[in-house]
Parts: sequence; C-alpha cells; structure tokens
Amino acid sequence: MTEQIKSTRQLRELLEAPGIIKMPGAHDTLTAVVIEQTGFESVFISGFGASASLYGYPDLSFVSLNEMLGANEFLSLRDKLSKH
Repeated sequence: MTEQIKSTRQLRELLEAPGIIKMPGAHDTLTAVVIEQTGFESVFISGFGASASLYGYPDLSFVSLNEMLGANEFLSLRDKLSKH
C-alpha cells in the first residue's frame, strides 16, 4: 500500500470516528514533527501559516496554489523525519 493511500485511509477513519478531532496547525516541517511527537493524530497547514513562514506576511494572496502545494509536500516530510 502506498503512503498516500495509507494517509488517506487514516484521515478517513479519523473523520468517521466519533468525537472531536484535535488538529493543530503547522507552518513548517519542524512544527509538524513537534505536533506529532506531542501525541496529536493530525496536523494541518493554512494559507496564513504558509504565507507567514515563506514571506513573513499575513495571508493576503501572496502565496500561489503551487507554493501551497509545495508547502504541503514539504510538510509531509514530517513522516520521514519523525521515523528517525
């Protein structure tokens, strides 16, 4: 099973489970690793988080769709980093 399918299945199971999902936001990979190591089951990246991290500006449409995708891919490196 590929990592993407595994991640998608884990997210679906988390969303279907009863209760509240505690999902802190991360603006970079280091923050995502810290969030994961503190025991949270999920993490998200927002437009503001990416914009603040990349440019030091609020989310005023400075970040393009491609840059958000890149930030998301960079954030997904947490899976590789947290296993070491």
